[in-house]
Amino acid sequence: MKPVNTDLQGLYLQQLTRLLESEKKYAKSFEKLAPLSYTEELRSALVSASTELQQHIERIEQCQQLLKSKESAQISAIDKCLLDILKQIKSTTKSSLLKDINILQICQHIFTAKVTVYQNLKLMAEVLKQDHAALLLGQSANDNQNNYAYLVQISGNIIYPQTAGIES
Repeated sequence: MKPVNTDLQGLYLQQLTRLLESEKKYAKSFEKLAPLSYTEELRSALVSASTELQQHIERIEQCQQLLKSKESAQISAIDKCLLDILKQIKSTTKSSLLKDINILQICQHIFTAKVTVYQNLKLMAEVLKQDHAALLLGQSANDNQNNYAYLVQISGNIIYPQTAGIES
């Protein structure tokens, strides 16, 4: 296990590197989940999310280059847990409405967690006077907030039509 960084710049670089590894794994997972989706709307969202993740990866790499870092790291425990859940969902039965709802729920958790990480890294970059990095990280935080909101909208589109004939 790597030693814990106590200086802000070291912690910042460590977190950037962890995020980079996580983003790469999320991109691969979303690519694999997209064709397994039951609804076209979710399939389309997962494909566009994985494309956007490539932009996030490039932004993180730019932030690392600003500090000339080539550090490597493992993903965080939270990301590992979320990725494990995605694998479980992927391996469950064939495409179905229930599977799409499960995918939507875990993806919403993923985007919420990523917003938090990006916002924290943005604050660190600001303190470290890394203004360009702070801008890039802020853009990625906003992208993730928008992705979360889009997934909530898709959840409504998938769930509400299915319950339209059910009276409470």
